Amino acid sequence: MSSEADEKCSKSNLSEESLSDQSLRLWTTIVVFLVLTVFGLPLWWSTTAVYRATLPTQEINDLSTMKIVVAVDLEFLVDDEQLSKKTELQTTIQTLLEEDKLSEPYIKYTVSFASQPSWVKDGLERGVSLQDLVKEAPSAVRASALDMLKYTVILQHIAGNGNGGASVAIGAHQYILAQYGSDGTTPGTTPGIAGTLKLVGGSIHRVAVSHKQAHSSYIAGSGLPSHNKDSRGNLMAVTSTPGYRLAFTLVNSNPDLALVDWDMRNAIESHFQPFLDQVSSLGDFTIDTQVLHYVSSDVKPTRDGNSFYLAHEQLPHMVNPLESALGSHSSNLSSLHFVVYIPSMDQSPLLILDESGSVAANNSFVVHRWGSLVVHNLDSASTVAGSRHVLCRDSMAKITTIFSAHLKLLLGIPKLESDLPAGLTLSAGSTSVATWEWNNLLLSRTVENVARTRATLQALVKLLDDVSNMVIADHIQQAVVRAVHLIDQCLNKLSTGHLTGAYSLSQSALVASEKAFFDPSMLALLYFPQDSLYAIYVPLFIPMAVPVLASLVQSVKLYKQLRNANQQLKTQQAQGGRLKAE
Repeated sequence: MSSEADEKCSKSNLSEESLSDQSLRLWTTIVVFLVLTVFGLPLWWSTTAVYRATLPTQEINDLSTMKIVVAVDLEFLVDDEQLSKKTELQTTIQTLLEEDKLSEPYIKYTVSFASQPSWVKDGLERGVSLQDLVKEAPSAVRASALDMLKYTVILQHIAGNGNGGASVAIGAHQYILAQYGSDGTTPGTTPGIAGTLKLVGGSIHRVAVSHKQAHSSYIAGSGLPSHNKDSRGNLMAVTSTPGYRLAFTLVNSNPDLALVDWDMRNAIESHFQPFLDQVSSLGDFTIDTQVLHYVSSDVKPTRDGNSFYLAHEQLPHMVNPLESALGSHSSNLSSLHFVVYIPSMDQSPLLILDESGSVAANNSFVVHRWGSLVVHNLDSASTVAGSRHVLCRDSMAKITTIFSAHLKLLLGIPKLESDLPAGLTLSAGSTSVATWEWNNLLLSRTVENVARTRATLQALVKLLDDVSNMVIADHIQQAVVRAVHLIDQCLNKLSTGHLTGAYSLSQSALVASEKAFFDPSMLALLYFPQDSLYAIYVPLFIPMAVPVLASLVQSVKLYKQLRNANQQLKTQQAQGGRLKAE
């Protein structure tokens, strides 16, 4: 009996040693698995994670619900008799201004009435024009409205005129002279003023504050489809940028017959620079000039008698071969080309036809968002073959005047509507910028910049949500935060009528948003698909994960075996103890 008990004890000792080895193996597997999961995976995740700074997503989404409200202050300077009826007059003009309302931007008119100051009364009594009357205004009065979207309407009664004699003149420094007659025997009655107030309201809403142009700019900046047939002016104008490059090119198709040259520097300084000085607040203007020889158009003009004609549908085919010869310049600025084309003597005179088939004004045409071209025909009688011909001063003055008018269109100052109200007189020139034109340009540019900035920021947020592995650096976050902050300030400026300050803020906001959107650090991973990550990490993790997972499965099985073996061992030990006791 003792030998049998000793044999069972010996087997029990061997089983304990085997269980100890298996237990060590189990714990080794558990420790390796814990090291990989607790330390290895977090370390790999932290070293390979893409840094993404937090963007103000909620503030950007809130921009779509923020309305663009433009405050316009209208001050009517009236005499004592009209001032006594200001409540009735204010209700009338306010109703007229509310009749034609589009969507954004919303125009908020504030109408006030004041008695005519002495300099206004004296000027009206002497019968001076609005232009001379404005010159007599105190400098402090003129300067106070420079930064504000404010129009001062001088209401004047002309004795003896009927209601049909109502007239409105929009002049410099945001002054408007509205003259009216009475339709009855009593001068200054409200029915006599009503016709003029209606003309004033229409003139302000359609010309002084062109709501239609501002709305078209908002649609263009937002990237929304436009169903407005009058939105061609926005397609004509270049997009808003911090600066513009103006390239003046003289194209001489056949220098063997006439070697043409020009003095463009003096022409720009004399006739073009004054216009640039007026619009310098839009951005920096860089001017380049060049002369190209042996560059001609592939379009064959139609001959009719002694003249040659280019139909309107042929004009795009004329620009394409010239554009390839103008040269390309790497610049973030919008480039506008102004070309003077000298046709060969065997195709002179060359005339351009417009859409109606008539000869185009100034023998020129404008290309949307590209520039313009002027065909200048040399006098065959005075041109000697092979001689050098320099464009005279009068020709250069005419050419630069044409280019100035074209630049107005390309910058966003459209032509006046053909159906303007009768009795409306405007202070506008083909090569100068009137105050109301400048206000309309700044308003449309500001609204366009706000819409483009909002669309750019929202597109950026959507892009970053779709591409989760794209880096968002701190400087991108700062640019986005700055753009949102500037837009908020711009909208506040517009709501108080500070147009100049609002435009400056909107321009800075647009630059900041586009700087963030087109940052090179983001574009590097823009076209890096998610599948590429699996192609990189699967070959790395599979060889390492399979043995670990297999060992983990074996460890689970081993744990179950050890648990059963421990129970058996305890049973055997209990039986061995009873045998020894016996």
